[in-house]
Amino acid sequence: MTKQEPGNSLETHRTIFSFWPLLLWVIPFAVVYSLEYWGVGHLCGRRINESIAMPLVLVSVFGYGLLAWRRRNEFSLVMFVLASGFFCREWHFVGTSKGVYVVAAFVGDWFVYRRKQMAALIKNTPVEIWLWATFLCYAMSILISRRIFAERHLGWLPREELYHISLEETMETMAHLMLAFTCLVAWRQFGAGKKNTKEIAAEILTVE
Repeated sequence: MTKQEPGNSLETHRTIFSFWPLLLWVIPFAVVYSLEYWGVGHLCGRRINESIAMPLVLVSVFGYGLLAWRRRNEFSLVMFVLASGFFCREWHFVGTSKGVYVVAAFVGDWFVYRRKQMAALIKNTPVEIWLWATFLCYAMSILISRRIFAERHLGWLPREELYHISLEETMETMAHLMLAFTCLVAWRQFGAGKKNTKEIAAEILTVE
């Protein structure tokens, strides 16, 4: 194995507190139920959430695209593709409702096929934690849209039949916000490092 130069590694020391972003999926539930309790539930309705969603996703599209171009960073390129799929869906192009799942599957396959290169880029970094936290919010929004928490299924959420649209839209907006923040974390992470994707890939290939 080739010896790494001091300061080249992007890995950071982790503690139990490093994983706090994984708890952020709770916020949309708290927001929706609080606003509904105070009689201003319309503030987390579909129209407001959709007006917020497009600018948030556009931040990720430009952020990841610029980072991929400037740093020749494969992770950022993959995330640019994913963010572009989300943006098209929020713009409501014909076919994008199902197309976003195709894009997500493509990105997932890309991560699996290039897992060594991806691990070398983000493993044990804040980017990895924020990425998992973001995907957790997207997964929760899908579960809510499928009415998994409805009375006829798990029945975990009170008055789910009244709030499920607000919950789904607010959770998705939270996920878009976290995707944009993950992009910011990636800029800080990769901007501080000296390696680009080709250099890291070359190092992996030299491991005996």
